[in-house]
Amino acid sequence: MRARHWRFMPERYREWQGRVGPDGCVVAGELHSPLKMLHVVLGPLKTTFLLADYPDRATELLALHEAAMLDLVGQMAEAGVQVMMSMDNLDTSFHPPRYVERYSAPYYEKAAALCRRHGSLLFIHACGQQRRNLKLIASLGVDGLEGVAFPPLGDVDLDEVRRLAGDRMIVTGGISAMEYKQLGTQDEIFAYVRSLFARLRPYAHRFILSASCGTPYTAPWEKIVHFRDAWRQCGDC
Repeated sequence: MRARHWRFMPERYREWQGRVGPDGCVVAGELHSPLKMLHVVLGPLKTTFLLADYPDRATELLALHEAAMLDLVGQMAEAGVQVMMSMDNLDTSFHPPRYVERYSAPYYEKAAALCRRHGSLLFIHACGQQRRNLKLIASLGVDGLEGVAFPPLGDVDLDEVRRLAGDRMIVTGGISAMEYKQLGTQDEIFAYVRSLFARLRPYAHRFILSASCGTPYTAPWEKIVHFRDAWRQCGDC
């Protein structure tokens, strides 16, 4: 952990942003929280034992990773990155609120403050069961939740996410593997998107229709196009 350092390459970022052009922005997703770091290095089970049995050693490792990640946030912000994301999932099965508050909240709070100073936005990837973490995450100054899972893959509907997270947070999602499976026609997809935007009022202006968790490899291209066209028709509903 002492030897791990990240170097952001602005030229690569500018290259990819140039491919996107003025119609969007590239999200830099190279970050992950201290708790997620332990999951990656040890796995969730050994992480739990480490935190319980060797708290001083765990605290040392967490602090090393937090410092490295905040350095990377600073590099990205200074390079003009508009949106960056911490790839953490936040599923309460692996990120229970008491763990998030103790081990990752300081990192989120510092990273969000650093982003604000440079005019950048900080998102957290939000797969899995989210309900019990929403109010805590919203209190830390984070700008948005990306790819929020909703039933049956998650435990909270998107309109409820809006109420629990407050009207400042940006939420993205709405299209999970289940929608690709259950919605068969263009009319069904358009009806689903209209209903979703209706339920999200009055917070629809802080919502981005996108994949929740990810787009399945089985998703037909024509359905992806239907979701795009439905958004174009219903985005101002």
